Amino acid sequence: GPGKDEKTAALNNPAPIAGWESERRIPVLNGNKDGSYGRKMKAIMQGKSKPLSDQEIELLSNYISSL
Repeated sequence: GPGKDEKTAALNNPAPIAGWESERRIPVLNGNKDGSYGRKMKAIMQGKSKPLSDQEIELLSNYISSL
C-alpha cells in the first residue's frame, strides 16, 4: 500500500524517488533531514531523517536503489 515502498505515493504525495540516480536522491534525503525539501509531509520527513548520519543517508539511498 501507500508508503510501503518509494515507488508508491506516500500518503497521497507522489515522490517516486526509487527510480532516481543515487546522486539525485541524496540531496533530497539531506533536504528532508534539514527541512529544506518537502511539501505537506515536510515535518514528518524531517522528524524521521534528522537522526540519520551522512553515511546512513547514503546507505538508505543505495537501499532504495535496490528496491
